[in-house]
Amino acid sequence: MKKLITAIAILAASLSAIGQAPTKFDFYLAQKQAAVIRHTLDDSQVIEVLVKGKIETIKELVNKNHGVFKYSYGNIAAIRIPLNALSDFYLSSSIIRMEGAPPHIRPCNDTMRVHAHIVDVQMGVAPLTQPYKGKGVIVGMIDSGIDFVHADFRDSVGNSRILAIWDMTKNANQFTPFPYGYGQEWDKPTLDTALAHNNLSVIKSMDSSSALEYGHGSHVSGVATANGRANGLSIGAAPEADIMAVVYNFSNQTNNEMTDATSFLFNKATALGKPCVINASLGDYDGSHDGFDLQAQMIDSMITAQPGRVFVAASGNESNIPYHVGYNLIKGDTNFTWFAPFSYDGNVIYYDAWADTANFSKVQFAIGVDRISPYSFITRTAFSTVLSQPGVIVTDTIKNSNGERIGVLQTYTQLVGNTYSLQVQITPDSIQNGKIGIDSSYYWSLITTGTGRIDCWYPDPTPIVNSGLPTSLQYPEIKNYKMPDTISTLCSSYQCSPHVITVGDFYNRRGFIDYDTTLHILYGNSVSMGQLTGYSGVGPTRDGRTKPDITSAGDFCMSVLATPLRQLYINNAPGNIDTGGFHAYDGGTSTACPGVAGVAALYLQMYPTATAADVKNAIIMCSDQDSFTGATPNNHYGYGKVDAFKALTGCAPTSVQKITMPLTSLYAYPNPTKSSTSIDYDFSSVSEYCTASILFYDVMGKNVKSVELKNQKGTVTVNSTGMAAGTYFYSLVVDNKRMNTEKLSVVK
Repeated sequence: MKKLITAIAILAASLSAIGQAPTKFDFYLAQKQAAVIRHTLDDSQVIEVLVKGKIETIKELVNKNHGVFKYSYGNIAAIRIPLNALSDFYLSSSIIRMEGAPPHIRPCNDTMRVHAHIVDVQMGVAPLTQPYKGKGVIVGMIDSGIDFVHADFRDSVGNSRILAIWDMTKNANQFTPFPYGYGQEWDKPTLDTALAHNNLSVIKSMDSSSALEYGHGSHVSGVATANGRANGLSIGAAPEADIMAVVYNFSNQTNNEMTDATSFLFNKATALGKPCVINASLGDYDGSHDGFDLQAQMIDSMITAQPGRVFVAASGNESNIPYHVGYNLIKGDTNFTWFAPFSYDGNVIYYDAWADTANFSKVQFAIGVDRISPYSFITRTAFSTVLSQPGVIVTDTIKNSNGERIGVLQTYTQLVGNTYSLQVQITPDSIQNGKIGIDSSYYWSLITTGTGRIDCWYPDPTPIVNSGLPTSLQYPEIKNYKMPDTISTLCSSYQCSPHVITVGDFYNRRGFIDYDTTLHILYGNSVSMGQLTGYSGVGPTRDGRTKPDITSAGDFCMSVLATPLRQLYINNAPGNIDTGGFHAYDGGTSTACPGVAGVAALYLQMYPTATAADVKNAIIMCSDQDSFTGATPNNHYGYGKVDAFKALTGCAPTSVQKITMPLTSLYAYPNPTKSSTSIDYDFSSVSEYCTASILFYDVMGKNVKSVELKNQKGTVTVNSTGMAAGTYFYSLVVDNKRMNTEKLSVVK
């Protein structure tokens, strides 16, 4: 007895010095231990703890105190012990650190679902009359592929949730889908057979073939549709949706791939009689940025061809790169912007300028060359207008003062609808002293004069010169230099369509428990959660429309890790994956986009015949605004942050009657609660029933408690034993139908 009292006294003295010296306990455990010493807390209470130290010693102490050793990675173990074991661990010289505080960190898809109020929809919180998880809706992914083996894309008996995969990268054979003429398609029976017989080589598409894009499609698909079967935690926005995937051929692109993919997915869904949401977390940065190109127009036509079709696209990740130049021309000024050769594009400089006909017809342009050191004007082409030789490729050979060739350029002007475009391609292949090569001592310029306005983009990575400019003493003409900017830096084509829901992203989470059970932190305090990321593509479109339409949590999210990559990550990047090694973190508008696609799927489950305009209107008009978004709409956050619950409960399609509150009531008090709460319930409107109960769920949808009801109206008292501090849902369920759902907060 004296030894025990002495040990506790020593421990208490140590705990009192926590503020002055490093300690093994975190604050949570120190509080628990102090309460045990004061006899104000039951020391048989079991807690979950992470322990760093010698693993063999940890195992011995766990066994001695009748605890549970769950697993370890490196020198960190996850254990479950009673509070009265803390002193033994604290006094052991083999224990370095113990942490028991319930973290606020959740799997990042779950955090995304919380930010977007998707959990409320998946739980069927009133006034919703049932949970919505995307059942009966197809989510079609156009991306690098999908890991059909991953548990998150399989149902409860192990069959695939994927209805079809079309891999555009494969050679044509008997599996090539008609009428596209390339690639190979695998249907659900083929996928199920391959899974049942473990004959995975039959499906030669595992989302791991490209060194640049591998795994991207699986991650994105997980954000939208993962059902959490891999670990019970990482659940997507529409976990009961059906899935189809098109493997885009990034290495050998054709003009028709995007429209082919869109056609394939929408037509498949139509044949099955199901609504379909397409997610496109990919895009291009050159073009008109107005959604008027043929690709965008064709996709628009497919979207609007019938109800039940929605297209969601990422705004892009380039807003921190100044690849856009746009300005108004004032009569009498001569403006210019420099471009430098860049090896990424084979030292060819390419850019295009766009403007409405009224703005471009009075603009004169020329292509010039300037020496960098010392800065001096070399030569330029004759000024021309877009009306001079429309539809004709004009080729010029540019020579220096010695008559030596320093480059060949081609210009092309065209009228596209009500828009003129100027396209310029420069090959700076100098011939000097009889040798051909790239002379990096020159900048090439776009020179403009006249009146009007132009917008010019260069595909990323951009060689537009935006730093190291000469002073006015070194180069007097620099006063007329037009700097590139980060305005209108979203992707072009379909992202700029008024029929497409274009998505930007904001910061989602700071950290997670990684494969080694270590708290992995990103960003530090350099950014604020909920703040727009520094790269999220911003508008407006070239013709002045607001884009993106909406933002969602994107950086970073934990989602599906393609199975072929799992061991690679475990061996080389354990800090990038979750404890089980089935999910990896990633971010960007690519990750934000499928969160919104999942919300669209939830909406289409409720309203299968809603049009693309209905769905877009619900998402943008029933969105969230906060101190980050400011007044909306704007060209950074669009109409705000996506809110699935508001969209489903506050923005019904115009042709469909809005949801009304069910004729039941459910109310808990006190709420929040520490130990117990009383729940008033009433479902007297139900004339006949067999069974009724109140079910309690955690934020992941796991049932944690249930109370059987004997009457149609009354009050029950429920204690919170076994419920950790946090948010829960409680539902009134009558004959297996969820009649009403509300939130309950538990504090400790």
